[in-house]
Amino acid sequence: AFTSDNGYMEGEHRWRSGKVIGFEPSYRVPLLMAGPGIPEGAQEVMPVNTVNLSASVLDWAGAHLAGTDGQPFVDAIGTGRGWDHALGYEAYFPSIRNRHDVPGFERGDASAVGIRTAQYFYVRYSNGQEELFDLRRDPVELTSVAADPAYAEVKGELRTLWDRFHQCRGAACDLPLPASLTTDATSTRELTDLMETETARYYGR
Repeated sequence: AFTSDNGYMEGEHRWRSGKVIGFEPSYRVPLLMAGPGIPEGAQEVMPVNTVNLSASVLDWAGAHLAGTDGQPFVDAIGTGRGWDHALGYEAYFPSIRNRHDVPGFERGDASAVGIRTAQYFYVRYSNGQEELFDLRRDPVELTSVAADPAYAEVKGELRTLWDRFHQCRGAACDLPLPASLTTDATSTRELTDLMETETARYYGR
């Protein structure tokens, strides 16, 4: 398996440099894999994070590590399942003071916790602010719609997932999406390609 620690900001969203920032250039990294059960030349569009990769390597080896939050994706390879589970995001920003008096941030050092689906990115901060991006309409993540009443239902569903994620442990960190937030492989690929194309166009790459 070949992957990377993190992406890196180089001027996007007015960040001169930096990582662990909740935008696509920072948290999206490559993942190339070869091994038993992986078809040659196949491309998957399902979401994977580092803890799930670790769990999958253990699964391939027939091993188990107690107390881990990751869920293996071995059985999903080649099924074309699309994006049907939420990805969680956590970060620490020295510039955002965590007073531990904002619901969801009472413990720990995280100053940003988010939920990512194929179409939406929802993030809450330890200062009480929140952002919501509709990646189909805003693939470069420029305008938050968190305060838009038209997104109240979507935000409510994402907030429910957020509440489950920020305090999850072990198998509870497996977060299936409701049907309204699930995208099949074709739609997931379209959204992924849209973000790549529009990001390159916007930043002149």
